[in-house]
Amino acid sequence: MLTLHAFLEGPTSSSLDALREELVALFKSDGELAVSNASMPFGLGKYLVFRWPSWSFSTHLESGARVQEDAAIVQSTIAGVFPGCLPSTRVRVVFASDPGKSFTNHIIWVADYLRTLPGAVVYDEAQKSLW
Repeated sequence: MLTLHAFLEGPTSSSLDALREELVALFKSDGELAVSNASMPFGLGKYLVFRWPSWSFSTHLESGARVQEDAAIVQSTIAGVFPGCLPSTRVRVVFASDPGKSFTNHIIWVADYLRTLPGAVVYDEAQKSLW
């Protein structure tokens, strides 16, 4: 499993609906894609699930103190990554395992998309490095 965090510096106009549209556009030629809304247990937030018959990833738009706490951890790992104040908004993408590497391109396309978000700093949680 791979998790990428796109910490967004400054104000954002992103919404789950906008993320859905933009990510679906990446895979417009892939007829096997199904996208659905999902909710965290106990009403802790909504997110999107992008599914293929043998693979999936989820996309979360998060903001608040928890995001700033995670940004502080990133800042302690990679000094100077957030000049100024810590971001309080992020897009978190969690990719399912892909042992056959059939969806490597899909992961790269999503990572490239995340880097285009205004003010985005994309962090790979497992490698503890910038993407």
